[in-house]
Amino acid sequence: MLTTKEKRILDLAERGGTDKELLILEEISALEDKIEELKQKFTETIKEVKDNAPDLNKVLDSIKGKDSEIPGPQGEKGDKGDDGLQGVQGPRGEKGERGDRGEKGEKGDKGEAGIDGKDGKDGSPDTPEQVRDKLEELKGEERLDITAIKGLEEKIKAIPERPTTTFFGPGKTKIVKIDLSDQLNGVLKTFFLGTHYGIVSVNSSSSPFGAFRESVDYNESGKNIVFTSAIDASVSLAQGQSLIVKVLR
Repeated sequence: MLTTKEKRILDLAERGGTDKELLILEEISALEDKIEELKQKFTETIKEVKDNAPDLNKVLDSIKGKDSEIPGPQGEKGDKGDDGLQGVQGPRGEKGERGDRGEKGEKGDKGEAGIDGKDGKDGSPDTPEQVRDKLEELKGEERLDITAIKGLEEKIKAIPERPTTTFFGPGKTKIVKIDLSDQLNGVLKTFFLGTHYGIVSVNSSSSPFGAFRESVDYNESGKNIVFTSAIDASVSLAQGQSLIVKVLR
């Protein structure tokens, strides 16, 4: 007969679950085992306390006496008892709401003008067309590196690659567009995407972003997309902006 954990794993495999969902399932099972262990320990501790507690009626009879209605003289103060066992830690409280955004600070005074620099050397006498032709004639190691053209490397990295990862079967090639624009409120930074097999791209109407960067601006968490602390929700995810996420299914 299968255990509860084995049944969950089998069900996850039949539904085409991801490796991330399998990892989460392992964490949940471990947490349930720990809770059961704490319950058993708590029950044993309560029983031990009850078994060792003195019978108060017998204690009172020994002080007052069974045949006397007049209580005897007060006894001396007893020694301090041993400290009790530490109680089980309570559940963690819910995360508090995010505080209001502070007011914008005042603009500082304009700094003093700097000292004029030295005159530069005379530039090339070539026309733009002549410079272009000379660059095209460069060969091998003499050719310009990609880093020599400002912004070109970032634009190339921003082009989404076609995913080829396989999860529980053949690779998925259907790209689905999810419009999250109506959920933007300037505070929310976690959005539900449903079952998917990877984020292809994340685009927004907010400037200067347009396209968000994986790991820098956002991360995947199970079936959710979570924007990082690098993104100010009140600006980039404000109500009225657009947010389009393309995923692989």
